[in-house]
Amino acid sequence: MAVQVTQAVGGVVVGLALHHTVADGHGLFHFLNTWTAAATGRSGTSNSNPLPLHDRNLVRSDGDEEFNRTVLRHFAPNLPRIQELKLNPTAEEQQSPTIQQTFVFTATALQHLKRRHITSMNPGEQLVPSTFLAITAHGWVSFSRASGSSSHDRPVFIGFFVDCRPALMSLPADQVYAGNCVTFCKVGLKWSELTAPDGLARALSTLTEAVKEAKVDPLKYKAEIIAENQAGYPIFIVSGTP
Repeated sequence: MAVQVTQAVGGVVVGLALHHTVADGHGLFHFLNTWTAAATGRSGTSNSNPLPLHDRNLVRSDGDEEFNRTVLRHFAPNLPRIQELKLNPTAEEQQSPTIQQTFVFTATALQHLKRRHITSMNPGEQLVPSTFLAITAHGWVSFSRASGSSSHDRPVFIGFFVDCRPALMSLPADQVYAGNCVTFCKVGLKWSELTAPDGLARALSTLTEAVKEAKVDPLKYKAEIIAENQAGYPIFIVSGTP
């Protein structure tokens, strides 16, 4: 973790950089809230959060030690030497620049999207989806439609991380643990399934089941973490956790 404080007219600007190995989003914001409370003098009040906990012994799962060794052998086979990151884009990457676009979902738009999800479900499965699942399912279907059809009806994958605190820890540790406790989840459906009239319902059902499975067994999708996408199938990567 690195922190930089820049003095400005009338105040300061605080910049923070954090390696994802140290903490995930939940841990980062818990740290920031605790830091803010201490800086504003609220750390000793009844409204202050418990101090962050960073004990990796809390993050245990059956088979995790062997899995850790497998990941290290795959990504860092020459330890203690670490492979340098590629910072400069290749000529091919320069010819295909990344297109960036920001989409804003207002509260009204989210309610409308969730209603669409509910109406697409079977009568016995009509539950209000979480904001994460609603937006992710919508994005997966939209990504599939934008990627175009395939004569072989290729699968379109989606990858995201799931917060495993409830599965590995009990109260209050799952609320105050400020380290990294996410697991990777990757599932796929055929292009024709995602772009069909009931594609939204299929996507939501698949994502809901995948999240449930990952929370029960954090290493269920462990093979996907080091798997190579040799077939070149499209994959929709989501930055966020349910």
